[in-house]
Amino acid sequence: MNILITGATGLLGKKMVEVLSEQHKVFAIVKPGSSKFIERKNIYFIEKDLAKFELNNFPNNIDTVYYLAQSRKFREFPEEVIDIFEVNVSAPLKIIKWAIDNGVKNFYYTSSGGVYRNPKKPVKE
Repeated sequence: MNILITGATGLLGKKMVEVLSEQHKVFAIVKPGSSKFIERKNIYFIEKDLAKFELNNFPNNIDTVYYLAQSRKFREFPEEVIDIFEVNVSAPLKIIKWAIDNGVKNFYYTSSGGVYRNPKKPVKE
């Protein structure tokens, strides 16, 4: 299976890339200059800035996409609202459209919940 993961250097992404690459080919989207993984079999890095995201040089034959990326500026709202919107809304929408057009079977959009500032009690939504 061919898997595309955004946010591959983040909290969830690092572990998912490591585990999934044991049995699958993983295309890890990382911010330019941040492909710091130890080279491993089945991991292919794609350096992209999701705040200025374009769909060039995307891999073919992807079966599953995990969108794990989050704007690094999420705590700087409202000053950095453009970056937050581009990474958290616009880029996933572009990838969803690409996924539909390219027959991707599964798309997962998830978050580590890191938007909360160290709450003392469980967060209820």
